[in-house]
Amino acid sequence: MTIQYLTKDEKKKTTSASKLLFTGLDNAGKTTIIYALQREFSKIAFLKPTRGAQRRIFEFMGKEIAEWDLGGQISYRISYLKNPGKYFDDTEIVVYVIDVQNRVRIPESISYLKDVVEQFRKLEIAPPMYIFLHKYDPALRRNALNEMKNLELEIKEKIKKSVEYKEIYYYNTSIYDLPSIIKAMSEILLNIYPKSELIEKTIIEFGKKT
Repeated sequence: MTIQYLTKDEKKKTTSASKLLFTGLDNAGKTTIIYALQREFSKIAFLKPTRGAQRRIFEFMGKEIAEWDLGGQISYRISYLKNPGKYFDDTEIVVYVIDVQNRVRIPESISYLKDVVEQFRKLEIAPPMYIFLHKYDPALRRNALNEMKNLELEIKEKIKKSVEYKEIYYYNTSIYDLPSIIKAMSEILLNIYPKSELIEKTIIEFGKKT
């Protein structure tokens, strides 16, 4: 996987890359997920809140993907909502991250999710939305499974009542269970690649390494 960081002042728009939007509240774990996917675990311990919108281009089996990480602090969220065309337009896939361990902020997160959906409506786009119920750690599944299942159902029910959207999919994820993130992202990227093409690309990539 190769990464190209786009600077704030860069004016050139990358038209060939598929736009994958990561959003949610601050401290939900968006950037941590991205680093985990890139196996850059050493950076996680020193991670600071994302400032504004950060774009990175990475290559997945020959296809360029523009990953947009939108910092979740309230001042930045207001900016995104005031300039939806700048941040949300051309989105092909959106990953919305909810921190299931911070229960106090779950209503705020659902409210912001509703705002994001409203911006998509204004732009007349409806990208598939994947909601990561994040920090769903293995220890919680072991020690508080029933409680977590009830919380999961409660969140889904609240979203269903608050947000009217055609395509919403849910994944329970944790950086302490990396396969949960890899599985989710693999299934998400099937929306960018036709399945037959993905299999073909996988065979080619595998052939290069043998």
